[in-house]
Amino acid sequence: MQAQSPMVDTISMYRKVWMLAWPIMLSNITVPLLGLVDTAVLGHLDSVVYLGAVALGSQMMMLLFWSFGFLRMATTAHSSHALGEDKQKKNHRVLVQGIIFSLVLSPIIIGLSYPLLPYFLELTKASAEVQHHAYEYVSIRLYATPAILLQFVFIGWFIGQGNSRIPLMLLLISNSVNAILDVILVFQFDYRADGIAWATVAADYTGLILSCILVSRLGFRWSKFKKLTNKIKTQQLMEWMMMNRDLFIRTVFLLSVLIFFTIQGARQSDVILAMNAIMISFLLLISNALDGYAHAAETLIARYLGSKDSNLFQQSIRVTGVFSVITAIGLTLLLAWQGELVIWLLSDQESILTAAEEYRYWFIAFPLMGVASFWLDGVFVGAHAATKMRNAMVLAVVLVFIPTWFLTQGMDNHGLWLSFYLFFMARALMLVPAFLTLYKKLEK
Repeated sequence: MQAQSPMVDTISMYRKVWMLAWPIMLSNITVPLLGLVDTAVLGHLDSVVYLGAVALGSQMMMLLFWSFGFLRMATTAHSSHALGEDKQKKNHRVLVQGIIFSLVLSPIIIGLSYPLLPYFLELTKASAEVQHHAYEYVSIRLYATPAILLQFVFIGWFIGQGNSRIPLMLLLISNSVNAILDVILVFQFDYRADGIAWATVAADYTGLILSCILVSRLGFRWSKFKKLTNKIKTQQLMEWMMMNRDLFIRTVFLLSVLIFFTIQGARQSDVILAMNAIMISFLLLISNALDGYAHAAETLIARYLGSKDSNLFQQSIRVTGVFSVITAIGLTLLLAWQGELVIWLLSDQESILTAAEEYRYWFIAFPLMGVASFWLDGVFVGAHAATKMRNAMVLAVVLVFIPTWFLTQGMDNHGLWLSFYLFFMARALMLVPAFLTLYKKLEK
């Protein structure tokens, strides 16, 4: 790869990364924030059963829908690459591919999910009451499947265009709808897990409607949808599918770890299930904040790969890495200072607060444990190296997470958290050799 532009001033690159990353960070925060609102509403009811049920149900939905999060990542990488090549028609075809794929997948997902749901819930060994409300919650959430998959594509395309403020606006509006409906349905109309589910479905379709309107503001013409579909070449579709395949496998393994984590907590007690749910909900909030720099890396690296600018390619890697580490340190210090307050805001159940006190150090350490893996994911997606991500994820689960959990079962929930953290560290370490190879190739 030959450089075709002078090295950009470091301060200018920091400014560019920050202007792209901060809206992504805020929009990413709103994703688990939706779960935090659900947790906070149910955490102040008179029973932990509803919180446990929604925790269980939302974990299943996360496994199901985030398994298809590759739609967002692949769309970002390919659309940003097309933007770097200055090919508008190719850019629009990327969006069309994602829309078609989402519409094809939606009925398949819905059709398979309903018969499998009871078997999954039985595996958790949660109490009968928790399973009943979790089934009710998931059954309602499945109605939003098309809206969720299409939003992955739209948000990925917006980010790929460098318009990171649009996803922020979309998610703020839809999650505000969710929060308002949560409070109204639960506290005014006496709904429980079912009310939380209906509020989320309404929020998902609100986001979809707004996305369809806003995408046309960026030059996409719905009247040309069929024409663009006919111009999609087999080779382009296969490249897109291959990247999606690797990202899909990687995401399934990641979310399987989170689901396994929830199941093991449920088998210990309803209190441990609820406490872990609160901590995981907030840790997902942190991870999505750190992912802001990963998304910035995806966009800039793919763009400079498309424009064949090695200097900017390298500089975007360095700057996003520095930003990620600084943010992780700041979040760790914040949790060490106010971590107890955060947990209290999410639940005033005495049993949960007592359990959380015992595990507070696991809570505090998460930003530093996860930052490297989040950032490297962004680098490899942007560089179209999803196979490396897939391999690292599979090895981290098979060689680290599962053996560590098996050997530390005597430590109960502490062993579960130890396995969880070692898994994140191993995933990053396994990507380091491939990262160094990538960086050295760019220096040539």
